[in-house]
Amino acid sequence: MDKQVSNKEYYWLNSHSRLFLERGYLEPGVTPEQRIRQIAENAEKILKIKGFADKFEEYMRRGFYSLATP
Repeated sequence: MDKQVSNKEYYWLNSHSRLFLERGYLEPGVTPEQRIRQIAENAEKILKIKGFADKFEEYMRRGFYSLATP
């Protein structure tokens, strides 16, 4: 992957993916970025690893993680 692309803020989160998420994966008024942060903070709480939320969020931003759908 091109370094410039991987360092861009949520390069994978375009208008199409936002629309897809809004159609059933997000609560009304919650942005994908907010939901990713909620998931990251919950993971840190469960794992009890200080700083995990920031690392998780960074990996999501860069496209290193892809969450499974329910």
